[in-house]
Amino acid sequence: MGELVGQISGVLQRLRDRLVGRPDSEHEQSLIRIVFGFVTVCYVVGLREFGYESAERLVYPFAIAAVGLVLSVALFAHIVAVPRASPARRICGALVDLACLTAFLHTGE
Repeated sequence: MGELVGQISGVLQRLRDRLVGRPDSEHEQSLIRIVFGFVTVCYVVGLREFGYESAERLVYPFAIAAVGLVLSVALFAHIVAVPRASPARRICGALVDLACLTAFLHTGE
């Protein structure tokens, strides 16, 4: 168990070292996007698990949240792989946010 914790700590330290010198806050925005996506997925799952909504009504909201989370993780992975500033990547992140929000609003009542 201690070895696993050490390996995870090493990976996180290398990740931090790779991102610490960035000239912008794109990586921070991306991490916030991931946390928000994760919370949204948990919220939708919680609605079903605690009986507030039927599974049929939550198919689209769950799909939207899951796709948004996957795209957010992909954007963060690209930031790690190519850590230079990228206006195109920022626009893609904004489009993911906008598309997910629009889709959520469209599926609501």
